[in-house]
Amino acid sequence: MYIRADQSGNIQLVSKYDNVDCVYYTGVFPDDFFATLGLGKYIFLNGQITAVEGWVMPDIKPL
Repeated sequence: MYIRADQSGNIQLVSKYDNVDCVYYTGVFPDDFFATLGLGKYIFLNGQITAVEGWVMPDIKPL
C-alpha cells in the first residue's frame, strides 16, 4: 500500500494505486488502523506507522 503523509506525519492518503508523493509501505497495519484512520490515532513517520501518544477515542454521537 502507498501512504502519503505531511511533514508532521499526519496521514493524508492510503492507496493501492495512487503513488504520487507516497511511500510504499510493506509492513503490518495495526488491527484498528483503517477504522481509526480519519480520527488521527496513527501517524506515519520515518516509514513507520506509529500510534499517537495520549490519543483518546472521540465521543461520536449518531445523527
